[in-house]
Amino acid sequence: MLAFGPLDRRLDTRKWIAIGGTSAIILLLAVLALFSHLPSSLHGLLLRLQ
Repeated sequence: MLAFGPLDRRLDTRKWIAIGGTSAIILLLAVLALFSHLPSSLHGLLLRLQ
């Protein structure tokens, strides 16, 4: 959120920064929702991949 102001001044577009930021937040929330419902065996597999 704090990066929106400097990006707006540098890129001179508020609309696309707002759309991009909103899309990023939606994607982040979707990923968090997906990982909250995974079986525990899959959680272990994902942790080992890191």
